[in-house]
Amino acid sequence: MSLYRLSAKEPDSKAIYRSLMDGYGDQYDKSVGGRIEGLCFMYALGIARARKRIQQARDQRLPNKVVDLIERREAELGIVPGPHDTMAQRRAVLVERFKPPTGGCRLAIETALTAAIGADFIKYYVRPIGSEPNHPANAGDWPMNFQRNDVPRKIVKLDGPVAFTGVPVTVQFEQLGGTPALIPGDVVVFDAGREGQADRVTISAITDSTGAFDETIVLLTATFTRPHEAGAFGFTHPFPLWRSTRREAIIVVSAAAAQDPEKRRKVHDEMRRHARAVSVWNIVAANGTNTQEFQLGTACMGFSTLPAIAY
Repeated sequence: MSLYRLSAKEPDSKAIYRSLMDGYGDQYDKSVGGRIEGLCFMYALGIARARKRIQQARDQRLPNKVVDLIERREAELGIVPGPHDTMAQRRAVLVERFKPPTGGCRLAIETALTAAIGADFIKYYVRPIGSEPNHPANAGDWPMNFQRNDVPRKIVKLDGPVAFTGVPVTVQFEQLGGTPALIPGDVVVFDAGREGQADRVTISAITDSTGAFDETIVLLTATFTRPHEAGAFGFTHPFPLWRSTRREAIIVVSAAAAQDPEKRRKVHDEMRRHARAVSVWNIVAANGTNTQEFQLGTACMGFSTLPAIAY
């Protein structure tokens, strides 16, 4: 009846039974099997069971004791337990998640990763200050577009593709959103939302022409650095794109852990909790005091760096 635990302590029901029996004094017949003794036994079991259920309900709020609602608590905190995690391991993760955040400092991250995968965690590596490459190399370089706040906002869409780069190209376009008309000299960024495709161009000419059905079409001429598909959007808004690998971290783990999906999942979970929103990271295998170098035919994608990095 879940009233007895594997403990040397006296069961709750027995203590309640003895207290009830003592409360009747000596004026009643309390012999075993009698009416008074039976009532005390029945009440002791009922009270002990109610007390047990109340305690179990209270335990569901405690991460180190929760049982019945552990799946709900994990879902609330975004925890996905491993297929072979024991109840104790799942509670330990809950206890860690209930602790207040300690920020994205190195000590907090290293402590969390050590707690997550133990000795398989080897090094939390970030590039030394001054060694990280920037893209673009300097502020204002292509494809950045520094503009004053009062620059007219113009949005256009290419109606044809741009197949040639480095030479002037004339392509049909249309103005969108009732924005002011594009004029020569405007600086436009096309495909700003596509990785590696952002392209800053200066409009050299705007011309009117006649289409296949005698309709009037508008053409722009510019020298593009990237090819673009028909339908690519461009705008004159400020585009201060400037990125650095300073916020890129390398999580060095053992060779076995680098290929263990469960341990990689734990590392990703801890990094999502502790790293700042602008941070990115990669999990790589250790090879002595270096990271494992990627080599065709021998190294696995995603577990190595090119070239090897001494940490």
